[in-house]
Amino acid sequence: MSSFGTPPNTVGGDDVLTFSWIDPDAMGGITVSDCSSIFRITFNTVNGQIPPLTFVSFPTPTEIMNNNIEFLDITQNLGCADLGRVSGKLFRDDNTNCTNDGGDLNLEGWEIKFVVNKLPYYAATDSNGNFDIECPAGYCEASVLFPADGHLWEVCETVSGFQLTEGQEVALDFATHDLGPIENPSGVFDLDKNGVSVKILPNPVQSGAPIFIETMTETARQLSLQIFDTSGRLLRNWAQETAAGTSQFTAPTSLGAGLYFLKIADENGVGQAVRLVVY
Repeated sequence: MSSFGTPPNTVGGDDVLTFSWIDPDAMGGITVSDCSSIFRITFNTVNGQIPPLTFVSFPTPTEIMNNNIEFLDITQNLGCADLGRVSGKLFRDDNTNCTNDGGDLNLEGWEIKFVVNKLPYYAATDSNGNFDIECPAGYCEASVLFPADGHLWEVCETVSGFQLTEGQEVALDFATHDLGPIENPSGVFDLDKNGVSVKILPNPVQSGAPIFIETMTETARQLSLQIFDTSGRLLRNWAQETAAGTSQFTAPTSLGAGLYFLKIADENGVGQAVRLVVY
């Protein structure tokens, strides 16, 4: 005998569907074979995906046996699901050595995305930057979801792929770098306090068209330029010498349609990142 709570309740901004079942001895009960599904929850998918889910059971322990793109199968027997565990730490790697030295800043409230057998799973970091998640066995790809905090971030390893087997525990740390604030790309912006101004034109730019970068400097300068995609993956990295006065050069790249970030820095590493829109 089961009961579903409808419509879903809202807790902390999330929709919560509650349901219960009872099998009193007086009713005789039913018998199901080990690892048989006792409930199936079916979803209406959006763009072929189901939303991120958290499944909590109390007081009877249950687990998700099959996680399909359209439904969940739930069993009351433990040990039926082929699960592995992934845990680790997310931190800001200020000395850019891609290693957790103990003095790095732990990042709280960030999300790590795991894709197993084409299905997404999500884990959030706690106050110590730690995350922990159980995922079905299979090939797993893990990546960091960057916050919308106005900064450009990158990670030492954008996507980590590995085979997750049943009962396996995988330790996985992510080192991130804060590349600075993202500025409004329109018009001229000051790169630093030493007389370097930059203009990017056109922006937005058509796919396949050249990207022109114009600089105005008081003296000859050595600039470094990097182009990243929205996942923080470095696509291009080059150095550019500029003469005193106004100089114009073309970015040595051809980008497909999408959103990118262009970071420009001076000899001392002082720089800014701008949004670059390609259509």
